[in-house]
Amino acid sequence: MNSKDSQKYVEVDMNGAKELKLVVTDGGNRIGSDHASWSDTKLHFVNPNTQTPSEDSEAKKKLKKLVEYASSITKDMIGASNHIEQRWNNFSNQLEVAKSLLQNSDASDEDFNNCFIMLNYFIEELYISKDEQTPSEDSEAKTQLKELVEYASSITKDMIGASNHIDERWNNFSNQLEVAKSLLQNSDASDEDFNNCFIMLNYFIEELYISK
Repeated sequence: MNSKDSQKYVEVDMNGAKELKLVVTDGGNRIGSDHASWSDTKLHFVNPNTQTPSEDSEAKKKLKKLVEYASSITKDMIGASNHIEQRWNNFSNQLEVAKSLLQNSDASDEDFNNCFIMLNYFIEELYISKDEQTPSEDSEAKTQLKELVEYASSITKDMIGASNHIDERWNNFSNQLEVAKSLLQNSDASDEDFNNCFIMLNYFIEELYISK
């Protein structure tokens, strides 16, 4: 820059820096009257624990809308003839799981999509009349979920350690475990339902052991 140039705006990221130097050189035209006016200079401190909220992904928006709809459902709306207490409990537990997941900043689009599928399934189940079906041999997906439920049922708070234990994570895990147990009793459940439930339960098991 020289005397005829207009002012320039400069912004420098100081993240990780230990020293800041403001240096003026000869401008490439030899020394003489070289100086600089650092007008309106400011140093801004940004709290590393504060993050600018980002826009919700499409998967998260979709789950939010479903949670909003699900929250408006009451037992009176689905009708006494269709209402079965176990189905209502399945639905209520999955709704709580979905609400907790939406508050989790580490949740991925895959988590949101899987949770959407499970919640939508239990909403639809509320309106399906109960028909008796001939029990069949368990599929591989159902067997896999059964084994995970058996393992999950053996987990206690003492096992995961007091330092790792967070009440919200334990509640998420417990709610999803109840959802899985109920799903295994549902004769209308499909392999896709078992697989999605397996993914969600496994996610909350792994979350128990992640340090905050």
